[in-house]
Order: sequence, then structure tokens, then C-alpha cells
Amino acid sequence: MRSNAMFKRKTLAAFLALPVLFFLAGCGESGSLVAGGGTGGTGISAGVITGFGSVIVNDVEFTVSPGAVIRLNDNVVLESDLRVGMIVKLRGTFNADRITGTADSIEAESNVQGGISVLDLGEGSFSVLGLKTFVDNQTIYSGVSGLNDLQLNDVVRVFGFRDFLGDIRATFVERLSGSGGEEEIFGIVTDKDVIPNTFMLGGFLLVDYVIRNPEIEPTGSSFDNGDPVEVEGVFNVGTGRFEATGIEREDIEDSEFIPLEGEKVEVEGFASDVTEIAPGIFTLSVDGVPVRADAGTSYEGGTSADLRDNIRMEAEGVWTMIGVDLVLVAEKIEFE
Repeated sequence: MRSNAMFKRKTLAAFLALPVLFFLAGCGESGSLVAGGGTGGTGISAGVITGFGSVIVNDVEFTVSPGAVIRLNDNVVLESDLRVGMIVKLRGTFNADRITGTADSIEAESNVQGGISVLDLGEGSFSVLGLKTFVDNQTIYSGVSGLNDLQLNDVVRVFGFRDFLGDIRATFVERLSGSGGEEEIFGIVTDKDVIPNTFMLGGFLLVDYVIRNPEIEPTGSSFDNGDPVEVEGVFNVGTGRFEATGIEREDIEDSEFIPLEGEKVEVEGFASDVTEIAPGIFTLSVDGVPVRADAGTSYEGGTSADLRDNIRMEAEGVWTMIGVDLVLVAEKIEFE
């Protein structure tokens, strides 16, 4: 069994990219009230791509607007470069029918990219840069037929959700050509300069941010403990350090995906911190996003009795100020 200290360090890595942005939005100034209830309006959807024709995320078919910007790991791409199984953040407009909408910007970002250092076919898992990834019968593969065809040192790009322990539950695994090159990983900065010129990423990867003189983006920005970052670099087997060549502040780069108060929000992932604060009223996090479920919440595939940690679900509702915090007040929770 993992110790509580290890658990806390591991779960820090779960608050990546969009979830961190949601929490930052919850602590800052709110925007104008632009959508609500069961109506349409602008908002954010975060989840796995399940189909095309339009881009389908969280059961909503989003038509990509002509001027939409689509990015894949920070590179501008075409809609045709996206794949079923990739995890995306999407800003757009939801139609009143709740099943269609228009996407104005889309960002797809992998959790980790690099060489496989541990491969456990029996467990159905592999590790990249110390980050453990589990696959299942819903995992989509590209460049390889399945887990059994992967080998140690294969370079892979992984998209997925973080579970309760901070491990990845892969939705898309792509084997890349080549056997080396730069690797990249998302995480939260901790323990900066406890060891000079280094920080911990996600509580398990020691990053040297000086030796290769990495560029910090956006230009002129800096980073400190608690900041969400994407780090590119090369793992030095001899020193056990990940030598950064680039560090990107995700909360600054992806600020367009911060929801405004009153906007519609849909998020998919694993639940954590499920607490019944009063009869029938629950607080929880879904992929790191704060959620409140109450008498106004409907359930699909289960009931409120099924709310518990480490269950995959989708929550949809309105980004609402409760007390001093912005949270997703769930109109519906769907168990997956």
C-alpha cells in the first residue's frame, strides 16, 4: 500500500492543464453571466474525442468554426490531425438542444511523451519518465496494434485521464518513429531549489532547469512552486535527472480556456474527494475540477449513491459562485 505522503505527492500531478485553470478561475475574479440553466451559451468542454463529422466531445457534436484555431501539443494543426481518443479542451458555443454546438478553439495535449522504461503486460501497464500508464479495451492505438506490440524504449505519446492515485488511464497511445529525441511531460512544480537548480515535477521526476538553458514560455514569464508546467527535455540516465530544454506555463498559455461565471462547463474524468456535506449534497472533483451535486442534479447510469472516488464520470452544468469559490454546479452526472 502506498503511504499517505506518497499519495499526496502523486496526486499533485493530477492537477494539470485545464483542471489547474479551473481552480485558478475559482480563486480569481469572475466574468459576466453569459449562460445558464438548460439553455445554450458559451462555455468549455473537456474530455475525450469520441467521433468526427463534427468533433464529438462529451456527447456534444461541435462544428468547427471557419476561424477556429486547433492546436496539438502547442502546434497549430488541422481538424484532420486530431484522433478519436485524444483528450481535448474546447471553447465554443453550446446550442439550446444541448447536443450540438460550435467550437471556436480546440487544444489537444498529451500527458507524456518519451521512451518506455517499464513494461508490464500482465498488469496492462507501462511507464514513461516514471509516470505509470494503464491501458484497457477502450484504449485507442496509433502506430502499433496494442500493448503486446510495444517494447522497452519505444517512444510513445500518451493521452488519458489521471486516476485517484495520479496514474494515467490511457485513452490514446501513439508509437512514434525513432528511438530517442526530446521527451515531454506535464506536472506541478514542487520543491524548487531544495536541490539547487532543480524542481520536482508531479512529486516523482527531478528536473534540472539550468544545465540546458531552457527557454521559458510565454517569453518573460517565470515559474515557482504550485505552477502547472509542460517540460520538454532529455532524461539523463546517469544522473537520474530530466534536463529541461523548454518550460511552458500552462496556466498562462491556455488562459482562453478559463471559464467565466455563468458559462456552461462539461468535464470528463475520474472523481476524487467525494464528500457528502449535507443530505443529498455532495462536493467532489472530476479530473481536478471542483463539482457540486445537489437536488437539482440528475444522474445517468447510476445514482448519487454511486458517487465515490476513482469512478470515471462526466459532469455538466454551470460555472457558479458559491461562497467565495467558483465551482461546476452539476445539472447532470453521467457514470461511464
